[in-house]
Order: sequence, then C-alpha cells, then structure tokens
Amino acid sequence: MLLLLWAPTGSAQQHELVSSRIEVSDDEASLRLEFANGGTLAVDFSGGIVRLNGEALGPYTPGGASDRAWRGLLDNVQSLAGDQLARRLDEWSPDAALAEADLALLRGIEEALDAALSAAAPPPRRDALPAAGSEAAEVGGAVAILGRDGEFLQAWAAAVQDMDLEELEETRVRIGEDYTIPEDASVDGSLIHVDGLLQVRGHVRGNVVVMDGALVLAEGSRIDGDIRVLDSEIADAGVRLGGEQVDLRQQLQQREARLRERIRADALSQLQRSSRSSRGRFSPYFRDLREAGQGLLGTLVAFVVLGALALLLSVLGGHRVRSVVVELSGNPMGSTLVGFAGSYAILPVFLLGAAALTLTVIGIPALLIWVPFFPLAVCLAFFAGFVGAAENIGRWVLGLNFGWLDRFDPDQPFTARLAGLATLLLPFAAGSVFIALPLIDWVAGILFAAGALACVVSSVAGFGAVLITRGGKTRWSGGFADEDDLDAQEWAGAEKVP
Repeated sequence: MLLLLWAPTGSAQQHELVSSRIEVSDDEASLRLEFANGGTLAVDFSGGIVRLNGEALGPYTPGGASDRAWRGLLDNVQSLAGDQLARRLDEWSPDAALAEADLALLRGIEEALDAALSAAAPPPRRDALPAAGSEAAEVGGAVAILGRDGEFLQAWAAAVQDMDLEELEETRVRIGEDYTIPEDASVDGSLIHVDGLLQVRGHVRGNVVVMDGALVLAEGSRIDGDIRVLDSEIADAGVRLGGEQVDLRQQLQQREARLRERIRADALSQLQRSSRSSRGRFSPYFRDLREAGQGLLGTLVAFVVLGALALLLSVLGGHRVRSVVVELSGNPMGSTLVGFAGSYAILPVFLLGAAALTLTVIGIPALLIWVPFFPLAVCLAFFAGFVGAAENIGRWVLGLNFGWLDRFDPDQPFTARLAGLATLLLPFAAGSVFIALPLIDWVAGILFAAGALACVVSSVAGFGAVLITRGGKTRWSGGFADEDDLDAQEWAGAEKVP
C-alpha cells in the first residue's frame, strides 16, 4: 500500500479546496492550498531545497529536471481555481523517465498532493443507512469506507494489517450507528466501529477499532486484543486489556516521518551519485588521453620484452632462426599452409603421445616429461617462427626508400628483427593514439584488429617454417644446408662488407 507524505491538518471528513496561491519567479516556484477544514498544503522550490509545509523534503538543482517539471505543472494550473485546480493537481504525475533522484523527489510531492486532494464525501446520515446485516448495508458500508480520504484509508489499512483473512471475515464492522455490548455478552473476533458510539460492557475476543467516533469502556469489561482509535474519544472506567492501546494517527505520523527520511536519504544519495557521474563525464577527453598513454606504454613494454626474448633466441640458436627466415622468404605460402595445418594438429598429437606413453611401462616416466615440455616446445616453435617472420618484415621495411632508415643495416639479423617487431606492434601504438582523437576514435578498433591479425598470421607462417625446417636444422625451399653454412651469417659476428 502506498503511504502519503503529507495531508492537511484538521478533520479527515472533508478536504474542500477554498483558496490557492501560485508564485513563480527566477528563484522560487511555490504552491499553497487552503482547505475548508483549516488545513493547508505548501510546496516550495527555492534556494536548492524543496520544502513541504515548511519541512525540508530534499535538495534539487535549480534549472534541473525536477525544477523544470514542477514549474511546468504550475504554469499549466496557474489560471485554474477551485475544483478544476484540485482535479488537475490530483491527476498530475511525474514523468517516469526522469532520473531516480528527481523522480523520488517529485513522487513525494505527488503523494502529498494526493493525500490533500482526495475527495471525501461526508459520512451518511444515520437515518439513511440501510438495516445492518443486509446486502445493501454491506455495499453501502464499503462505499462509505472507500469514499473517504487518504488519511482514513491509511488508518484503516494500519488497523487491519496484522489480521489474517479468516479473522477479517469474522470482524464486525458498523458505520454510523451506536452499539452496546451487554455486560454478560461476549463477541468472538474483532470489532470495527466508524462514526458512532461503541460501549463495551462485556467481553471482546479480539481487537476493538474505533474511527471518528467514541468508545466507552465499562468497569469490568474485557478486551483480549488491542484498542486502536483514530480521532475518537475514549472513556475508560476500568477495562481489562489483553493487548495495547494504539493511536492510529500517531502511528501514521511516525510512519510518514520515516518515509520522508527515506525519500530524503534516497534523493540525497541519488544526487551524490549523479554528481559523481557528472564529474566523471565532465572530462572524457582527459580519460581518453589517459587510456592512450596506457596503450602506448603497454606497446613499448611489449616491444622491450619481445626484443629481449628475440636477443636471447638469437644468442642460443641464431643459425636455426636463419633457416626459418630463409624458408619464409623463399616459400611464404607453403609455410603459412603448413603452419595452419600444424596448429590444428597440436592437440591431437599431444593427446596421442600421452596415450601412447601411458600404455607402455617405460612410457610412464616419459609422460612426466611429455606433458609439461610438449606445450613449452610448441610455444618456443611459435615464437621462433614469429621472430623469423619479424626479420623478413624488418628487412623489407629497412629496404624501403626512407632516408631516416639508412642508418640501420638490414643485413644485421638482430637489427632486422627489431625493425620487424616494431612494424608488427605499430598498429597497436597507432590505435592507442587514435583513442584520444575525437570523431575518429573508431579507427582505433580497426588498427587493433589489423595488428592482431598480422601477429597471428606471422606466428602461424613462422610456425610452419619451423616445422618444414625441422626446427631450423634444414632449409627445404633452397635445398639442404649444413649448420656450418649458416655460421658465416650469424648475427653476432656478421659485418657488412662495403
């Protein structure tokens, strides 16, 4: 059930709007309503704070969504008065698409307006009520309850909230009549009495609820449950009470106060989150610059690590890498096809080898070597092939007619390998730069994809060359070559002959 934030003070019998005042200026947007029962409802947007009947409901941003929505409502109803104004305000509802903080604030005001403007017909005359127990009486009683204002319905719900369906069926409801429970009589279940005098002289095995009426408790009477009253007088001459006495209006006020605090806290929390989010969106360019810097730094670190590993590989097996380079240079398509085929065969070969070793007695110890070293050998073969492909790419780049590349010797294997690694990583560096460029930052995704594809193809082609040359021992595309034939080309001792 929805709880209402505020309702006009005074009797809950009739909420007739008698006057209104609307003030809208650059600094303020306020609405004040006065009712026939003397109650008032004042909503004021000013100074960044929304006040409801003088109490701070929550903050708002001048010129923000909630401020504009409230001013728009006041502009629409400024020329209205009386029933037309009340009907228009009662029908108003904030836009559900607003941000959570603005929506929570405006819904609090909506609930206060609904409570204040709920049309309540005056209670029916006692002589006009149908006979108790008749079907017309039950229908008339329901209409008399449902036709009242929001405060009364809230109190009614609070009075019966802890009753189960079976107990509600046994509850006796009387509206607009006086009733007495005789001294020797007992009532099973609860009693709800509205707009009348209830005298209890006997025993009630349940709760007694009196709303807008009067309750007289005779000496020696007994009530097993609670006494719950709303705007009713109580004369207690000595009742034996099994429960407690509850003032429904006070209970509603406490509940409304908790609701106000929760709405205020939620509005403040949403405002703070919105503020932090706005600060985060305020500098997207600086965030992009930071991402670009991180991307460039990551690319540089990758180049240094790959260069160090390439140097180590060149020292430990430079002549084998040279065989892979020559094979790639003379047979690039064949190396690529073999590399793709070999990539698909890695897992089956690993599983078949493990199974074969498992079936033999002497294979069990070998299995302990096969399982960790086979994946390591595959990774080493891929990296050796990648370095070989990088050297071919580097020689091609250094052979271009760029004057600033003349200082680098393409015949030096390690120099060519570094140039090739830099070329393969260049799309990643360029993509990091494009991240920080407005309107064309989408180019970064294309560059990253191109760089990744180039690295994958180079690794696969190089892996194929490693397989063809049996790990760099032979060179098939140019015939077989002994290792001694490659020593003269070793990068560490090679010098360019003029």
